[in-house]
Amino acid sequence: MRTSFSETAYAKINLALHVRAREPDGYHRIETLFAFARDGDMLSVEPSDELTLEISGPFASVLQGEQDNLVLRAARALRERFGIADGAVLRLEKMLPVASGIGGGSADAAAALRLLSRLWGITDKVVLEQIARGLGADVPACLYSLPMRGEGRGDLLEQLPSSGLEGMALLLVNPRVWSSCPRQALKAWLCCLSIREFRYRPVPCFLPGMAATAAG
Repeated sequence: MRTSFSETAYAKINLALHVRAREPDGYHRIETLFAFARDGDMLSVEPSDELTLEISGPFASVLQGEQDNLVLRAARALRERFGIADGAVLRLEKMLPVASGIGGGSADAAAALRLLSRLWGITDKVVLEQIARGLGADVPACLYSLPMRGEGRGDLLEQLPSSGLEGMALLLVNPRVWSSCPRQALKAWLCCLSIREFRYRPVPCFLPGMAATAAG
């Protein structure tokens, strides 16, 4: 019987993103199309008496000393929801730049949910998705790591065909300068956007085999 498992926490790539109105809770409604790269962080797990996280890799130093890492939050939420008494040691090899807009933390949390479910014999996918939603808007998408269309906060998901995307070349360039990109980008976008310009434009469905629906 296997007692250790490992998975890739795949980088989330936005193919299109439209930001809509701001909700009372501070979140903006969005429409987005996204897919996942085949590369990402690496996460492994094995049984232990305590629940712990070890971090290595080229971007590990940014996360060292965090008391509320999203991976540990995911692990604690899963253990509490299902009444698990066992612990686990999680080992994260941080290969994706932090705060780079490619869902690294969310992907890590989702990978932790998948791995611990395998380790602890949890099969209830509905509850897994509920836990993922409580961890952040991107975590449900990262739980499945498939091409999808997202609405609401990005967590109302519709799976899309992957044909035409598999094997497609992808180049990501990161200057290794940390940025609170969602906050800064939204602030700049909203400052430049007039009421006249704020009109509904559906995200184009430009994946192969899907007709474009964007307004001109």
